[in-house]
Amino acid sequence: MNFLRLLIVIIIFAFILIGCTDEIEEIDIQPTGVTRDPAREAELRNILEAAVLDAVTPRTTLSHREERAIAEYENNRSELIRLNLVLENLYGEPEYLSEGLFCVRGEHNLEIINMYGESIVPPVYNLVRRFSEGLAAVYYRSALNTNKWGFINTSGEIVIRPVYDGAFAFSDGLAAVFNLADADNDIWECGFIDKSGEIIIPFAYYDFAPYFHGGYAVILQDGKCGVIDRAGGIVIALGEYQDISQIGEGLFIAADYSEGDERWIYGVIDAGNNIIIPFEYHHIWSNGSVLIFNQDGQFGVMDTRGEIIIPAVHDFILWHSFYDSEFGFVPRYDKYAMIDRNGEFINDLIFDSVRGLSDGLARATIGTETHFIDEAGDIVLSVADIPITINFHISDFHNGVAIVRRNATNHYPATGHLGLIDKSGMIVLPCVYEDIRILGDRFIAVQRYEDGTWDVYKIEEIN
Repeated sequence: MNFLRLLIVIIIFAFILIGCTDEIEEIDIQPTGVTRDPAREAELRNILEAAVLDAVTPRTTLSHREERAIAEYENNRSELIRLNLVLENLYGEPEYLSEGLFCVRGEHNLEIINMYGESIVPPVYNLVRRFSEGLAAVYYRSALNTNKWGFINTSGEIVIRPVYDGAFAFSDGLAAVFNLADADNDIWECGFIDKSGEIIIPFAYYDFAPYFHGGYAVILQDGKCGVIDRAGGIVIALGEYQDISQIGEGLFIAADYSEGDERWIYGVIDAGNNIIIPFEYHHIWSNGSVLIFNQDGQFGVMDTRGEIIIPAVHDFILWHSFYDSEFGFVPRYDKYAMIDRNGEFINDLIFDSVRGLSDGLARATIGTETHFIDEAGDIVLSVADIPITINFHISDFHNGVAIVRRNATNHYPATGHLGLIDKSGMIVLPCVYEDIRILGDRFIAVQRYEDGTWDVYKIEEIN
């Protein structure tokens, strides 16, 4: 009996082996015949999705460097600047458009939102320029893959339909718009429209005519410069000067080539083509409310009417305008010193290097030390006094704050670990952010490490 039972078991086991072998051979020959269990597949996907979700869940623990940065912040918190949260958890990097509006870049397009996070314009435009005089130029790519520019107002309404190949912002009530007249030869037509979309200055073959200022706009055609008025009339003929740049309402720096001297000469003219400053300078630059000029390799400063403020006795001048007073840097003892509007040295400090004025402070170095100095020549902040213990890089100041990036050299900033300081060197935000952008109108945007989302803050001074 036992033998019979054993025989039966052996026969059944043999049939099972034969069946398995046949199935394996069939799969090898016809792999497309495999069937899937939908329930098992769904279960597996749920497991995988849960694993991915765990991987991207925001961190609840901080690194040693982040803990250190937060401790520095708690012990050295700014008493000058307060940040008020305006927007949070934005899915893309925000840009300030003015008028209290922001645009946020999505996967393909830009969405316009207000300070309350309300969507003003859905993500339908590929590009949005900043608002100017209540209107913003927008770039739309249609289903036919045609790319056109139009204008919207601050409510998101289409004021001027997207029918142009290019558009600049409004200034003096007019905006330059462009159409591609000849794509093969890259020839463009430029005209000017008003806020109703009416063409005020008909299209002409201008290569460049961006903005009106004080009733005039500089135009460029076939490499020749000229000036037009708001009616489109040419007030300074094309080609009369080789280069023209506007420095104020009705005043222009103009350049021409002197065949006799074999060099460029510069002067200042008005809209009537009257010479205000004679054409006798090697170069003239506009810098705030003054003009810097080069005469025979020496630099000086004058006003827009040609009155000399500082004679041309310096090898170099880096000039800054700050509210109603001016100061500049000039070479001294093969280094740099500060002078006032009268050309007098402000103090005895000698700097090894200097950089441009930003937010009322200029960056300068003495030896290996970097400082920020004000218009009086006083050192307002020394980088060595900033209470951050790890090597860092600091930006120029804007809106009362500067971006600080930890674990960086002065020349090669590392990624991440960004924070903010005020003009006293105290910490406004600890260095724990992935990215920080200073926006217009005293807004900043910060990107978090945890999920890559952005927050927007309003910068306010503490009284």
